[in-house]
Amino acid sequence: MLTLFSALFAISLLFIVTEIARSPQISDQRISNRQLSESLRSSRPSLRKSNGQQQRSKVGI
Repeated sequence: MLTLFSALFAISLLFIVTEIARSPQISDQRISNRQLSESLRSSRPSLRKSNGQQQRSKVGI
């Protein structure tokens, strides 16, 4: 009876450890996705500004 309980306890501990090990990777991926989207958003206005300047120079010519 004691060996069965210890075996179940060991299996549950192993499962908990693997779940904890998996969860930070998922959160890291979410953070990296947010950083990518933020960097894309910050680069888009600069592209729009450069396009606007090119259009203005064409109109001036």
